[in-house]
Amino acid sequence: MLELSVCIEWIFADRDFPARIDAVAEAGLPAFEFWGWQDKDLEPIRQRQQHHGLAVGTVSLDPPVNLLEAEATGPFLERLDESLAVARKLDCQTLTVDLHEIPFGPGQAWYSYLTDARQRDLRLRHRDQIVRALKAAVPVAEYAGVTLLVEPLNMLDHGGYFLATSQDGFELIRQVDSPAVRLLFDFYHQQLTEGNLISNLTENIDLIAYLHVADVPDRRVPGTGEINFLNVLKAAREAGYDGYVGLEYQPRGDDRASLEPIGQIVDEVNGG
Repeated sequence: MLELSVCIEWIFADRDFPARIDAVAEAGLPAFEFWGWQDKDLEPIRQRQQHHGLAVGTVSLDPPVNLLEAEATGPFLERLDESLAVARKLDCQTLTVDLHEIPFGPGQAWYSYLTDARQRDLRLRHRDQIVRALKAAVPVAEYAGVTLLVEPLNMLDHGGYFLATSQDGFELIRQVDSPAVRLLFDFYHQQLTEGNLISNLTENIDLIAYLHVADVPDRRVPGTGEINFLNVLKAAREAGYDGYVGLEYQPRGDDRASLEPIGQIVDEVNGG
């Protein structure tokens, strides 16, 4: 069964942060998510969450650690311990891990680095460093019962971000070789980067633990752009995906009304 999780960084952002949780409950949705936690007062968040009986879909490891640096593993494990404590406080089962950017220039296609041998060599070294850090984190995450999510981002918006394609993400996860590390598949980013959403998703569904939705172009409300969310989410469900669909889009107009199209699509996918 698919369940919606509202990203309250962007949706209901006209309210103070704890009141955004009230708005999620008023809209009748089961979960919310947000990015970094260090700039937030966690106790009111926890109180509102418990009062409404809501789940926290995911939060981000905070502060992020640049896993592209050679000596990142130690600081990464320290930050992971701190963020796992927050996850326990909020009964959150996933942490999203930022992989940082190579200085590369905005607006570049993901494959631009292939023309430069030095960039290719640098990427291989960076991949080894990321895998080493994530493997070191596996016992900690497994003990905590938390899944670490890595997310490919499109390089048109995030110039130089290390992980752009889903295939690179799947290969990285296979190298780590633990169910404690999985992919966050964001339809917006992957449509801009590579398309072929249904095949990339369904052929690797066992490596995916979270979905994000926003439409193309401009991170618009799902169902108002070029992605057929009924088809892609139905394919995910039929392939065996059973989890959160995070709503990480930028509303135009009424925030609550913007939830209705994707809510109807998920209801249909779930057979409601």
